[in-house]
Amino acid sequence: ALSAGGRADAIVFAFPHLPGKGKISKNRALLRNFLLAAKDERVMTPNGACEIALAPGQGGTFMDGNESRTMYGDTWKAYDMGADVGMALVECERFDEETWRERSYKPTGHWRGLDDSRAFRVSNAVVHRFKREEEVSESDGCCSRFQRKEEMFTRDVSVAVEKRLVGASAEASSDNKRNDDDEENGIVDFFAPDGERCAFAHDGSCAFANRCNKEKKPLVYTRLNRKVPSRYSDPTYRGKWCCGKCYVKIAKILQLQKQTNGVEDTTPEEGELLEKIRALAIASAVETTKTWKVNKKIEFTDVFIIDRY
Repeated sequence: ALSAGGRADAIVFAFPHLPGKGKISKNRALLRNFLLAAKDERVMTPNGACEIALAPGQGGTFMDGNESRTMYGDTWKAYDMGADVGMALVECERFDEETWRERSYKPTGHWRGLDDSRAFRVSNAVVHRFKREEEVSESDGCCSRFQRKEEMFTRDVSVAVEKRLVGASAEASSDNKRNDDDEENGIVDFFAPDGERCAFAHDGSCAFANRCNKEKKPLVYTRLNRKVPSRYSDPTYRGKWCCGKCYVKIAKILQLQKQTNGVEDTTPEEGELLEKIRALAIASAVETTKTWKVNKKIEFTDVFIIDRY
């Protein structure tokens, strides 16, 4: 039903499926992206609901019953796909074909199906009802009651903090370390001497060297102005010259490591702020468990600084 503003009170998607078989990861992405689009306030009204009907065993919830698949990884993970985009699974119920036909729905299944002879199998199918997680109320019941007990959902949460909240020391520390950071990151303001080669040219991992070898061209580097960062995992390469493409590849690896482990040189003000965020997150997890009546314990893992801007 559409509201006066053109937004929907309820959005229904009956038996979504990409063509072909063995596309479970793509079907999960279809489910996730559909929920993400439906969540948009321009699409669905406040306290609106999104209903998705899935074939027996696809959703991966308790409601699948005897149709449940042995491995949770063989399902579409409806609970996880919704939680990943902030849509909580608040209700699961058996698909009532008669009720849905009253909504003008007619299962056809196969793309060539013009009548019920090749219709999609809807017996024991399950309808999954989602709401925006911030709009879930106590009357919606326990949001995890349909999740299989052996499974656990995790999600990273990122926040941006203004510099004024961590004091001037963070900025001063950043200024004092800038030159050291440039050296540590392999950034120099001059080019390598003539004849120098990328450190990765000899082991077959330099794309430019591989192309020259394939095309039987002489290997000549004309603009080497980066060095392998001192934080690189293999010490035999640290501080040696490398080409731009190899440097970008290394930088991505180091950035991923930073996102996983966080920065190490936190200031006292940053440490104090992290402790406050940690305490708030733990309290929020406890409160969420009470509000949603979650069967499982909601745990907070850790908090750290990814980067400074």
